[in-house]
Amino acid sequence: MTPDAYQELMQQFAADPTAARTKVREMVAEIAGSDPRMGAVLQAITARESAVVVVDENEPPAVEVIPPPAPAIDAADLARIRRLVSRLEGELDDLRRRNDLLASALGACYLCWGGDAGCPVCEGNGRPGSEPPDRPLFREYVTPAVRRVHPGGSVPPPPSPVKGA
Repeated sequence: MTPDAYQELMQQFAADPTAARTKVREMVAEIAGSDPRMGAVLQAITARESAVVVVDENEPPAVEVIPPPAPAIDAADLARIRRLVSRLEGELDDLRRRNDLLASALGACYLCWGGDAGCPVCEGNGRPGSEPPDRPLFREYVTPAVRRVHPGGSVPPPPSPVKGA
């Protein structure tokens, strides 16, 4: 069943469940002509519909929505997905390392940069400058950027750690 046909059938179930059940029965009957197993399914549907159902008039009728089965994934697709996941994990590791280095250079929380009050590391207080910057990393990452913005100007060194703090 195509996704469009499935969507149409689900909309029909929402609008008119009786007509939709009839449509499903017709579809199964059509398939049963070429697949004897579907004949058994048709018999099960018919038997289930003829069963007595007690309905509480005070409750709205429940409609069970069954999602379409997930498409099968062959070995080649699975291998491509695994390669992609591996590549993305490597990229994520690289980005985390860069984030951690830059956060240290700026004296910021490596986890949230001060943007999350629920952060287990800084409780949202880890904005850049909230901790003493790592001096060598500051010189490596910040100084070149400041020189680019202020060519010929002097670049102040990062603040020294506060003693006793």
